Amino acid sequence: MSGRRGRPLTVSRDKVIEITARQIRDNGADGFSMRGVAEEIGVTAMALYHHFDSKNALIAEAFLRTLEVRTPTELPDDPVERIVAIALEIIDQLESFPFAKEMMISGEDTSIVFGALYSEFARIAHDSGAPGEAIVRSVQSLRRIIVGEVIARQVDSAASAAGKSFYLGDSLPESLPWDPERAARLLEEGARSYSVDELLRIVAMDMLGEHARS
Repeated sequence: MSGRRGRPLTVSRDKVIEITARQIRDNGADGFSMRGVAEEIGVTAMALYHHFDSKNALIAEAFLRTLEVRTPTELPDDPVERIVAIALEIIDQLESFPFAKEMMISGEDTSIVFGALYSEFARIAHDSGAPGEAIVRSVQSLRRIIVGEVIARQVDSAASAAGKSFYLGDSLPESLPWDPERAARLLEEGARSYSVDELLRIVAMDMLGEHARS
């Protein structure tokens, strides 16, 4: 994204993104600042706005660059499995980079992140011949699954660290239409058998329809 404010930079846009990604990796999102990037480059912080409209826009680009570097170069040829593999990589990346997760959940510049992340899903589906309506619907479903899985993992991790189980609470089994012991058992079995891979695969197959194996 280009705001064209400030004097043109003497360093490339890619170099700014590279420096930003490294600084965030080394110092975390809280330790990152436009001023810090500018000082390393040798320009004023205002000069960065020639390429980026906001701090979050630059952070988003840095996250996408890191994702691009870490995504396996050899993805499955099958379009469904390719979509699943990319989605799982995004989930893992969001877990590894809390600043990106927080930015997406907060609603700040989400279009920058989501637009870039999910363009690959849309491209795969479009190249396979899937209709546009199905692509838009399924991309939204993938977005919700990805964000939901990241949040669920965070909740499960916190519960595990506290020695608690979300599935064996005192009140939840009693609210289900089975006796509490059976309800608790079913919930625990469901937790063990849950597979985000399968959920992503279902959405990908719905998106691609008859083109799923083309």
